[in-house]
Amino acid sequence: MLKRNYKLNTVLLFLLLLLFFNSNLFPQNSQNDYEKFYHHFNNISVDKNRIAEIKNLILKRDRGKFLFQNGTFFFNKAFNNRIYSAVFVGEGVFSYTPPNEVERKQLYRFFEKEKLEEKFKKVFLLFTDSTFFEITNQFSIIKKEVPRK
Repeated sequence: MLKRNYKLNTVLLFLLLLLFFNSNLFPQNSQNDYEKFYHHFNNISVDKNRIAEIKNLILKRDRGKFLFQNGTFFFNKAFNNRIYSAVFVGEGVFSYTPPNEVERKQLYRFFEKEKLEEKFKKVFLLFTDSTFFEITNQFSIIKKEVPRK
């Protein structure tokens, strides 16, 4: 179990870094912009004016699918006038089916499964695409006190 979590966390970290440094979060790509982002990211906090209570939301990214069955999205404060992260608390399932034999074998090598289907209760999402708008177009944004858990 520890080996599995370590490998999964390493893969997720790599993907997140790739996503951020290939995105337009840093329009000028200056050292100062990276330092501002680093400071913001280390002091990340929830925006109590941007909370969405959801039910049965599906977000698909390539072959992966998040099903947020029931819960609350707590969006973090904006950076460069954009929302790029959120915390979900509730019930959900992440599923992934590899598109070909090579990827199925690799998945089986690390997880002993030919496809992933993992339940979750909490998820921290980082995004530079339309995720914020996909959620807020389907569910209303509310102002709410953030629980201290």
